[in-house]
Order: sequence, then structure tokens, then C-alpha cells
Amino acid sequence: GGTDCPLCGEHLPRGTRVHSVLFPGKEFDLMRIYGCRHCWEGHASADLSGSLNSRQCPSCGETIPEGGYVMAQVYSKPYRKTHVHVYGCTVCKPGRG
Repeated sequence: GGTDCPLCGEHLPRGTRVHSVLFPGKEFDLMRIYGCRHCWEGHASADLSGSLNSRQCPSCGETIPEGGYVMAQVYSKPYRKTHVHVYGCTVCKPGRG
């Protein structure tokens, strides 16, 4: 079970979290996605003994710098599974989220 980190591709066992911050909106919510314990230095359970994985933007493919993040729109409907649409990062869409 589990899933992969959307930024570094590391396989995450079930229950492992990717750090993100949600900003509620009217039509959709905005989310900043920072990464998992394998790629984001600020993660609460980051393994500081080794080097962190490189974080890549799923939209443009660029490496996300330290302090950067990916931006997404989150659509939540009561009758559907939550949909997350990544539209860029702090490299390819500066000032957009």
C-alpha cells in the first residue's frame, strides 16, 4: 500500500504524510505542497542524517529550490473524490500562489 511523493517520487508507506498548507476558497481551495520527509527539510519527521531527494515540479519539471513549493487547486465535492490540480511552482509561476 501507500503512494509516491508528487515532488520527489519516493514511495511513501500508508499513513506517511506530504507536507502541504491549504487556503480555503469559494469555488476551490488553493494548496501549497512542500514535500515529504525524504525531500523537504522542514518536514516534522525529516531524516536529517542523509541528503534530501531533489524536488521536481510536476508541471514544468524544474528543480524546486529550498523554500519553494508547488501550487495546486483543490476541488472538493461531497459526491466525488477530492481532485488536486497542480498548476505550477515558485519557479515557473512566481507570484501566483
